Amino acid sequence: MRRLRHALGPIALIATWALPLHAQPQADHGADGGDPPTGRPIVLHADGSWTLLTEREAADQEARLTDSAIDALRDGRVADARDLLGEILVERQRRQAEELLAAGEPADALNAIDRALDIEPNDESVLELRARGLLALGERMISDGAGGVFVDGAFNDALKAFRGLGRTATGRLGAARAAYMLNRSDDALRYAREATALLDGAEADGAGADRATAARPSFLHPQRVVADAVYLAYADAARLAMTGDPAARAAEDELFPEAENALDDLIATVPQEADTWQLAANLYLFRSSAREDVQARLDARDLLETGLEYVPEDRDLLARAAEVARTDSPAESVALLERYQASNPGSMLAHRFLGIERFELAMAEFPGPDADPALCALAVERFEAAETEFRTVREAGASGAMDPGEAISWEIICRNARGWVRFNEGDLEGARAAFLSTEELNPRGLEWDYAARGLYSGIRGLEFVVAAHVESEELVQAAEVADILHARLPDDADMANNAGFLNRDAATALANMGERYCRAAKGEIDDPDMVARIVATLESTEGLTPEQIDDLLVAKSREYAARARATMVRSSEAYRDAARLSPDDVRIINDTALVFVYYLHSDLEFAEGLLMRAVALGEEQLAAGGLDEQQLYELKNAWGDAHENLGVLWLEHRQDLDQAEAWFRGAAEIGPDPRPIVDEYWLATISARRAGAPAEPSPVLAWVRDCE
Repeated sequence: MRRLRHALGPIALIATWALPLHAQPQADHGADGGDPPTGRPIVLHADGSWTLLTEREAADQEARLTDSAIDALRDGRVADARDLLGEILVERQRRQAEELLAAGEPADALNAIDRALDIEPNDESVLELRARGLLALGERMISDGAGGVFVDGAFNDALKAFRGLGRTATGRLGAARAAYMLNRSDDALRYAREATALLDGAEADGAGADRATAARPSFLHPQRVVADAVYLAYADAARLAMTGDPAARAAEDELFPEAENALDDLIATVPQEADTWQLAANLYLFRSSAREDVQARLDARDLLETGLEYVPEDRDLLARAAEVARTDSPAESVALLERYQASNPGSMLAHRFLGIERFELAMAEFPGPDADPALCALAVERFEAAETEFRTVREAGASGAMDPGEAISWEIICRNARGWVRFNEGDLEGARAAFLSTEELNPRGLEWDYAARGLYSGIRGLEFVVAAHVESEELVQAAEVADILHARLPDDADMANNAGFLNRDAATALANMGERYCRAAKGEIDDPDMVARIVATLESTEGLTPEQIDDLLVAKSREYAARARATMVRSSEAYRDAARLSPDDVRIINDTALVFVYYLHSDLEFAEGLLMRAVALGEEQLAAGGLDEQQLYELKNAWGDAHENLGVLWLEHRQDLDQAEAWFRGAAEIGPDPRPIVDEYWLATISARRAGAPAEPSPVLAWVRDCE
């Protein structure tokens, strides 16, 4: 710290009136000429001194006054009796008002005060109590969520009431506070300066500590009032200075040392209050912005960290310290919190905020696509460390540092973030595992995101994983992840359709691979390099004869064929869901039927029903119109496919050449693209069969077979 005296010199440098209220000796007897404190029962002596009364003494005094009033009435001194009774009633209302103010009920207190003033309009102690009540009323309105003219009215009335008390420390401190609450910085500063001068004068006039204590009001904290007022004036000047106003810049420069001194006194007086450190930090942050003063920002950070030594478990102070440190770099905030944790072992607040700051540090250097693997590893490590902090808080239960539900949310997001890091690294299996691990913490963890920070849901992440597998022609892995997404979102037609489509393509790829193994075993592949690559995929061929290797190739072929069939079944199941969820989508309905017609060769009645519905829907939707060029093309394409697939069903599964030809010719007519397979294969096949060629199953339909 480069300026504040509290860090440079002893508290003894501060005036006696700047000491904490609870540290001041409460005098029982006033010195000659001293002003008595208000709100306390006293006895004034002929020499001007005063004595505070206990509650018992006050009660005895009231009894004596009552006896005197009765004697006056007996003697016929009505005026004297009235004055004595008025004094008793005023004191009772004043005491009631004090109690109500202490209980936080300023409105009721003001009612009691008004009753007292009806009896004695010029009673100074009651007038001061009224000013206090009006100030408390405005603050109570704010705490209750009120605003507008009613709050301003209370503070304006309080300002007028305190000014009416004359040039006393109480009057000027109260006026400064009321002006501050009205955001009238010039007035607040003027009254605060006058109050300071009055308090300093009471300290220095030689009357001693009793006079200084009496001059200081017990309901207002002088150092707090003065610091708030000077800070408000400085903040207004700093804001204007940032606009380039030369006069404001000069005012800011002049007010800064005064604000520093006021806050120095406040820190020395009440270091155990978190607001003290927050206000001091605000001053230096304003200075940093107004003057582009980097050191001032560092001072603000150091002040907040020092404040944590006095108020270690204040959540807002710790959060602010981390926030200010983060403006330098997330690493600085982590370092600050690690120092805090070392000083406060076992603090769940430390774990909470360290979790947040470790997360922020990881986000600050989040690796993009194709990032250096070392950077990706560091990011994963940081997110894991953040998750550990949040888990510690959650497992501690209701510690007050963080709701366990909030902690688990952070844990999920940390895992989500690791998934995106792995994806950017190109580690698709690692990304998949990280995204799926969110479900260990919450069954719907895949749906959680932090989109504001670019961390989209695990669902979205797995969709990216699917796309990356497809791009790399890893169709089996793509289908596996698509199945996961379909299972997690069973009512999402797109997810069902994607799973159906990708499993169909994966099954075809598996069947093709099985066929290659079979052809290699039978010696049907002429390229020796290709055969060597296929054989190299076997687990172990060392010491085996060519015949044994062929047996392994046949077994591998059958394994792939079995996998292909099982995968195509999964495709059909997903497509069934897609068709159910999108009953008017011609493309999805057609593709669902295709799996049964071309691949599984089962449930053909079901498939025919789907295809007939696709044909009917296509006619309806084309007739309805309202489609743009792309939509029209897609609809015609799907509609034509439905005709073609009906042709295949009638030709290959029912051997009805006439029905098949009609559907094939309809498909060729619809287009919209040329359909060479219709003209060159299907219609040619029909002509050949009519000419007497044997009706053998088309190799187009023989997509998978066991190797013999």
